[in-house]
Amino acid sequence: MTQPNLYSFSQQLLIEKPPALLDTIRNLVSNTLAPFQQDYCYWPWAKIGAAAIVCIGSYSLYKYLPGSYRRYYMSSTRKFSQRYNQVLHLEKEALFNELKNVKTREDGRKLQVLEIGAAHGANMPYYPRHLVEVICVEPVREFVTYLRETLQQNPHVKCRELLVGNAENISVIRDNQVDAVVSTLTLSSCRDVDQVLSEIRRILKPVIIKLYNRSPIRAII
Repeated sequence: MTQPNLYSFSQQLLIEKPPALLDTIRNLVSNTLAPFQQDYCYWPWAKIGAAAIVCIGSYSLYKYLPGSYRRYYMSSTRKFSQRYNQVLHLEKEALFNELKNVKTREDGRKLQVLEIGAAHGANMPYYPRHLVEVICVEPVREFVTYLRETLQQNPHVKCRELLVGNAENISVIRDNQVDAVVSTLTLSSCRDVDQVLSEIRRILKPVIIKLYNRSPIRAII
């Protein structure tokens, strides 16, 4: 049996070199940007960038120019509430009309209502005319000036007291003192919602209320 010829020759051994730092960075950037060139290229990056700029700008004002930030905050929240009222005008009108169904113990006495987070008074136009006395609770003192302006524009609402403080502790209000409690766009920003609800239960007189969750649910507090 013929054996195959065996030849030997010298060849330089090839050793794979580790990638240079520049190549590593290039590959990392390429892999990072690859999804943006495909799936994410249709995202509204202009709007996302604008939102980021607004957030960064707001934080900068808050951090370095607290006075300017507060004025900006007051103005922006007021404009938002005005727009909010325009969109939900009919819903808010129907909701506040429910106050007419709350009966007071003494005939002829106005309804005692506590509003938590009164801010600049966005809810004042919706209170039934000449039917309620409102006790306002607002943690931000700067809102007081705007609230007084709104009350002057809505003389049918009598603001009995204006309390500057948090809703978690409204001990200045006696037990069973108010007929109704109003709060819109506020509870989500409270530090302790359970404590706020506990205070609401304490100051409310025993009444029948309607809780809306698609279908009305009657409850006694």
